[in-house]
Amino acid sequence: MKTTLLLRNVLAREDTVLVPGAYDALSARILKQAGFEVIYMTGSRVTLSLDGWPDEGVIKWI
Repeated sequence: MKTTLLLRNVLAREDTVLVPGAYDALSARILKQAGFEVIYMTGSRVTLSLDGWPDEGVIKWI
């Protein structure tokens, strides 16, 4: 089945869909193995992770 059709089926459901973000291929694979149906990646998060910046949701600057 095409990924676009899979995404449409998930979005057509009436329940809430939790969509975690991945910052590299390894984290995307781990999220897939954990059972998430939908995962998102952004170019800025990938670039920041390569430069060593922490995830803003985990570490807050004081």
